[in-house]
Amino acid sequence: IQEVVFERAERMERLNDELARSNLELDSFAHAASHDLKEPVRGIYNYSNFLMKEETLSDRGKSRVETIIRLTKRMEGLLDSLLDY
Repeated sequence: IQEVVFERAERMERLNDELARSNLELDSFAHAASHDLKEPVRGIYNYSNFLMKEETLSDRGKSRVETIIRLTKRMEGLLDSLLDY
């Protein structure tokens, strides 16, 4: 019985080590993916803010750009939440 318990304990230790490595790889991937996705979102946000300063932009155009700004903020929040998860 002790031999079976010992073998299972060793197996559990190996599985735990594999799980820890997998979690570390997943965490690393999540950070890289989050960074890669956030960069274009920030670019869209910054360019939209630049457009809002245009004096020739109509009220309808400003409304559309405000929507883009709001959606990019939401996307960044979703990416942050995904990364936290």
